[in-house]
Amino acid sequence: MLTTRGQRSHKIYNPEFLSLLVKFCTGFDYVPDLVVNPDFRIIVEFTFHEIEKGWYPMAHTCENTLILPGFLYTNGKDFRKKMREAVTIYGTNFSMA
Repeated sequence: MLTTRGQRSHKIYNPEFLSLLVKFCTGFDYVPDLVVNPDFRIIVEFTFHEIEKGWYPMAHTCENTLILPGFLYTNGKDFRKKMREAVTIYGTNFSMA
């Protein structure tokens, strides 16, 4: 379990989802060797512009950036659903190879 500020516990996603999340954010199927590439990061940005309802999380693979809408999702269930859909659809259909 992963604890956030000691307040709530969250189930860690399965390895398949984490692999797709890395691919969604970076375009690669794997995390690079951190010994060889110690500066590797996935940056999470929040956008607070007005966004249409139903907007999905986005990623810029060139910068290893995940962009999330700041105020769009009113609960964790909606966020997890949109995140899972975006990662599953784009994470399986996009490749840097």
